[in-house]
Amino acid sequence: MNAKQVEIVRALRAGVQPKEVAQRLGVSRAWVSITWRKYYGATYLEWTGRPRGRELSKRISKGINLIATTNVTARAVADQVGCKHVSLCNAFKRRYGCTITEWKAERKKDQARELRELARKVAA
Repeated sequence: MNAKQVEIVRALRAGVQPKEVAQRLGVSRAWVSITWRKYYGATYLEWTGRPRGRELSKRISKGINLIATTNVTARAVADQVGCKHVSLCNAFKRRYGCTITEWKAERKKDQARELRELARKVAA
């Protein structure tokens, strides 16, 4: 970690709000959040246990499960669970290691392969 990243972590652990830290160090709030997440593996809100962070995490998890088990679009799922489309897509990619589009394409291939195998068994 560089000196600014160390200062970010120290300030946030001391209870300084991310917006204040960003202003003090002359960096974006997004960079503060990214630094925190890299160091702790969770967002600042999740780490502090604030209700908003836990609630967002639950909504994103619900959205990921809906994407994985239905054919609804990611945008519709994000609207349904009440989170941003981009947040849902990023969380999905972190969990599965690919984009939603890539995952769904692979899922379709797997389903087609299973159907062909089933058809062969029925025909035999």
